[in-house]
Amino acid sequence: MKILITGGGTGGHIYPGIAIAKEFQRRDSQTEIVFVGTSKGLETELVPAAGFPLKIVTVTGLQRKISWENVKTFARFAKGLLEANQIISQFKPQIVIGTGGYVCGPVVFMSGMRKIPTLIHEQNSFPGITNRFLSRFASVVALTDLKAKQFFPKRAHIIKTGNPVRPEILLAKRGESYRALGLKSDKKTVLIFGGSRGAHSINQATLEALEGFHRHEDLQVLFITGQKDFDFVKKRVIEMKLNGKLIIKPYLHRMENALAVADIVVCRAGATTLAEVTARGIPSILIPYPYATDNHQEYNARSLEDQEAARVILDKDLSGDKLLNETTNLLQDQPLLQRMYENSKKCGEIDAASKIVDEAYKLLKR
Repeated sequence: MKILITGGGTGGHIYPGIAIAKEFQRRDSQTEIVFVGTSKGLETELVPAAGFPLKIVTVTGLQRKISWENVKTFARFAKGLLEANQIISQFKPQIVIGTGGYVCGPVVFMSGMRKIPTLIHEQNSFPGITNRFLSRFASVVALTDLKAKQFFPKRAHIIKTGNPVRPEILLAKRGESYRALGLKSDKKTVLIFGGSRGAHSINQATLEALEGFHRHEDLQVLFITGQKDFDFVKKRVIEMKLNGKLIIKPYLHRMENALAVADIVVCRAGATTLAEVTARGIPSILIPYPYATDNHQEYNARSLEDQEAARVILDKDLSGDKLLNETTNLLQDQPLLQRMYENSKKCGEIDAASKIVDEAYKLLKR
């Protein structure tokens, strides 16, 4: 079987595609899989690292206002259609799967025009403009949250699958992960990160809170800053002379190790991040990205908060003191932390990739 998977830009679009690809290969090791992305997204790092070939097309996102740049975007889209058509002609996929990001546009559209079975996956409660457009051509629209159904055409074939999680997220062992990260197993671990690109406001608040965290003998912090802020954060930490109980990294390719040891997570509220956090059943403090399309990250975060699996701090309210107090208060209340763990676990859907692959096989049988 030959499967073409397209999605890119951020880890939130790429990791679900990798999870789906691994599920295809788990069922049949002879399955051929090719990814399609852009030359500027994280897919150029993550897809080859996962062991899959990546083809490149030319495409950029559409701005939400009238501008000369949008004229260039349409020109790039036309070029991307030609490139996508060439990739499809050479690879001859039996099914095409889109996991989000504007790179899906030319690939899924061209596949639909060529009558190749297509499936698109929407991670968020508020779908992006690309998936809304592509839903008119896709054979199946797979949703993480059925709240998104209202944004798609009534004639679209919609199923609920949840958000695919890479198998290594579920399989990572706590003891091995402590050793891999250089952390101590007798201390509670606070994992702080801002997504695949980092988040400056979270980094700033964490720097303000670090001395407070350091005063708690039973705590250790794993702080993933993103590449952009790493040097700035490292310099500040050196100036504060904080020794031990703190590990700082610009990026972590083996995120499964970090999630395996975390007693609590402080992070943004992207759909894929939350899928991985809840798959492990980790209590979380969520700081939604305030400029996300249609404010979808706050909706994602509030959904977990309503189910008592997370606490929410809005970006505008974030400070070092608030972050420190919220985190340490939760960690010191073991009965509450246990309830949050159980509720987070209930929110996790660990078989989403399997459901999507099941649907793909159904499409092939048709």
